[in-house]
Parts: sequence; structure tokens; C-alpha cells
Amino acid sequence: MRSTYPYLCTCISTKNMRIIYTCQLTSVAGGLERIMCEKASAMAQTGHDVCIITNNPPGCSHAYDIDGRVKVIDLQLSYPTGIWQRLWFKLRQNRRIYAEMRRFRPDITVAAPTWLTTAALLCPGRLVLESHSSQADAFSGEKHSAYKRLKTAFAERRASAVVALTKEDSQYWHSARRLEVIPNFSDMARHSNAKTRHGALAIGRLSPVKRFDVLIDAWALVVKRHPEAWLDIYGEGELKDALIAQIMRLGLQNHVVLRGRSDEIHEVYSSHEFLIASSDYEGLPLMLIEAMQCGCPCISVDCPCGPREIITDGEDGMLIPFRGIPRNEVTEAIADAACRMIENPELRLAYGEKARANSARFSKDKIMRLWECLFKEIAQ
Repeated sequence: MRSTYPYLCTCISTKNMRIIYTCQLTSVAGGLERIMCEKASAMAQTGHDVCIITNNPPGCSHAYDIDGRVKVIDLQLSYPTGIWQRLWFKLRQNRRIYAEMRRFRPDITVAAPTWLTTAALLCPGRLVLESHSSQADAFSGEKHSAYKRLKTAFAERRASAVVALTKEDSQYWHSARRLEVIPNFSDMARHSNAKTRHGALAIGRLSPVKRFDVLIDAWALVVKRHPEAWLDIYGEGELKDALIAQIMRLGLQNHVVLRGRSDEIHEVYSSHEFLIASSDYEGLPLMLIEAMQCGCPCISVDCPCGPREIITDGEDGMLIPFRGIPRNEVTEAIADAACRMIENPELRLAYGEKARANSARFSKDKIMRLWECLFKEIAQ
């Protein structure tokens, strides 16, 4: 059965469910980790019995708030390096996870392809496989990617439902028994705009897939045309030192600032003139939805998957051709789009107002009703 979220059947059962979310790390400040914690909390607030199973490094705390009604099982097993130690670790981890699952007795277990433990594949109750990134690129460049793809293919056939974030990503799931498209939600709409906005914004983990190096190169071109322009980049990650070195090499110290992580992200969106996204690929870029809900218009490369299902080019933001386009042309296109935003305050205002209206479809209430309906249907 294949459907798309606006047409999901109306659920009938009112029975509270027992739901497990598996998330490899809740100590990492990433989009997947954040939305898993928020969905688990939302389900618990609705009255369901909810559990998160995770394996943070010993001593680490959660990066995001989790509702106190959610039972959190943090294995805190140390990740070893040697091959035999890793095999023993995997065995211990899976035994612990499966024992916790048997003890909790879930109706539904939710797992993502990026952390498919054997225990999750053999879980009691119904398995829901939730794709958080482009299925075509999810394991590109990773070690043991063939093994991970094999596990994902098995899980796709085993799962009672596969849920993709976008229509584009759903096209890659060919063997699912039931396929749904349910996007992530954002609740940023409740926050009001700041009265003044300055500068451009980028948000994301400082990792290769986000291509902040391309964005910084583009900003060097922007500064040649607009010497007062500046860009704030929010996020942490392994490329921080390399990006700082790039900023220094291009002489952009007064124009590009790495701001780290912010606990007041709605204020960040509301205080900037526009946001730029430059990723190689995405699942469904939450920062685009959040920015739009705060009235902050967005420029994004048209990467797979997500941007074209969030931004309507020329109506509430700008999409930049990306697929099959050489890096230097993408860099120039980002710079041109940024300059157009800088030079046209009326356009920014019009895009921002339309963005706020169009992003209402990603509200928390609407999306969580779809999830609850799906869970109750497959749990019957």
C-alpha cells in the first residue's frame, strides 16, 4: 500500500499504545536526534507509553529536552576500536536492546536506517522504518556501506510501514509493504519576528555533506559586491578548524563568523535577513521549515531530497540548480542569489510573508496526528 500524507486514512482506535524509538545517540545536536526526541515527547504528551533506547558514550547527557513521561534507556556502552572488540560490543548491545524491548512489550518500534540494530530488526510488535535522509545517499562514503544497505533492504521488507520524509525519497523504496510520506514538523510558527534583521544565516553540522566550504567561497564573491555583507554560521562539527582556516585564507574574518550552537534558535532565525542552505543532500532540511515559519526567506541549492518540497522558487524563496552542475557554477549561483536578496529588501519581505504562510503545513499538531493515525492502523 502506497500513500502520501494528505491522504492518510482516518484512524479509528482510541487505545493507548506502547511505542519504542531507537536512536543511536541523543547526546549529539543533530536534526535526526532532535526530531526523534520531539516525536517521542509528543507521543508521551498524548498519553501513550513511550520509550527511547539509545547508546550515548558514558557520561554524556541528552542534547535536547525529553518529556519526563518518556522512559529513556541509555545503554552507555563504550564504543571499541578493534574488530573483535567491536563484534563483542555489537553482541552485548543487541542483547541489552532486545531484553529491554521484551520487557517494554511495544506495539510499535521505530528505527532509522542509520541505526538498524539486529535487536530492532527482530523487535516484538510492529516495526516502522523511518527514513531521515535521501535513501540513495544515506550511506555514501561510509565504511561497511554494502552491509548497511543489505540490512536496510531486509528491514524494508520486514517493516509494517516505511515512512519517507519526502515524495522524492519515497521513490527509492521499492519493496515496502506499506509506504507513507510524512514530513518532519516544526513549531517555530509561535515565535514572533525580531523588529530588525541583519545579515545572512546558515545552520547545520560542520561536516562535509553541508558544503559550508562552498558557501564560504560564495560569500567571498558576495563581499566583493557588498563589502558590508556578513554571514553567521551556526553549528558544531569536525570541519570547524578547516572552515576557520578557509575564512582566514580568504580574508573574511569580518564577514563570516562561526557562532557554534545556540539554545535560542528561534531568535537566530528572526534576527537574520535570509538563510542559505548548500548541502550535498538532505532528508528534509528542518532549518528551512523553521526559518520560513519565522518569516526568514531561504535560498537553497536544489539537492536531493527536500528543498524543492519546502521552497516554491520565486514565491517564498529561491532554489538554485545543483544536480549535475559544476562546483564553480553552484558557487557563483549562490553568490548571485545572495546579492539579489541583499539588494532587494521588498523582495525579502514578500518572500518572508509568503514563507510564513506556506510553512503552516509543517505544524506539529498536523504532523503528529498523521503519525498517531498510522501507528494505530498498523497496530490493530
